[in-house]
Amino acid sequence: MSTDTPGFSLAVTRSRRRGTLFGRGGSGGDGQSDVVIIEGTSGDDVIRLSMQNGALVIDGLASRIVIENFDPTDQIRLMGLGGNDVIDASMMPANGPP
Repeated sequence: MSTDTPGFSLAVTRSRRRGTLFGRGGSGGDGQSDVVIIEGTSGDDVIRLSMQNGALVIDGLASRIVIENFDPTDQIRLMGLGGNDVIDASMMPANGPP
């Protein structure tokens, strides 16, 4: 089994990010263990996570990130980095993305 690790460093990324990172299109995952790494900035970030229409949405950094088509073994690694960061996951389901 392979592990894909797409990463976004939002300290330098200015474009809007949206994509089917875990699937090959359609409405399902790809059956692989995927890892998405999202980094904040060295400043004081306020990062918000929510579920919208079955996708994980991450707001509060330079770009909005929308991640779709999860598998049970997929991982999101969100690192605030420097500063006095707030990571608000209060709008997430108790068990994470479906």
